[in-house]
Amino acid sequence: MTRLVDLTQPWGDRMPTWPQFEPVQVTDITTHHRDGKSTVLVRTNMHTGTHIDAPSHYWTTGKSLGDIPIGDLYGTALVIVGVLLHRRRPLTHSDRRGGAEG
Repeated sequence: MTRLVDLTQPWGDRMPTWPQFEPVQVTDITTHHRDGKSTVLVRTNMHTGTHIDAPSHYWTTGKSLGDIPIGDLYGTALVIVGVLLHRRRPLTHSDRRGGAEG
């Protein structure tokens, strides 16, 4: 059975954005504790967070979110183990799980 892993970034006021833009601002309007419901005001720019439709922001031929087939959003991936990052060298095939070449 295929295992799908969601690679989207967490949503919130710590989402990465372009350096020249203001950080994301999330302000509570209502809260569950105080008001019995949760509503937030979000101030951000459109180039924030996970961005699968980025080409549509730069080229008229880029697909918008609704035009991207779901089948284009999954595929084979390589899991990079964080412990390798301290070596400060390019990853090679031998760095893969088990060190097998291939």
